[in-house]
Amino acid sequence: MIGGRHYPNAPITEAVIDLRVKQRAELKLEEVEAVRSEHKEDYPKSEEVYEARGIMQVGVGAASASA
Repeated sequence: MIGGRHYPNAPITEAVIDLRVKQRAELKLEEVEAVRSEHKEDYPKSEEVYEARGIMQVGVGAASASA
């Protein structure tokens, strides 16, 4: 994790589980929520994370471009 977070009781009583998988094209958010709700008692906190990526190039006489 870039920058990291401070966990006051780490590593004894706190942990972060970060699962990264390749998403199926047909995967629905409802399916992910169903799995999360099955384990809600064991893992009561959840956090949605959003990511955006892009490229910007700047140069003299260059055409503008974005991705």
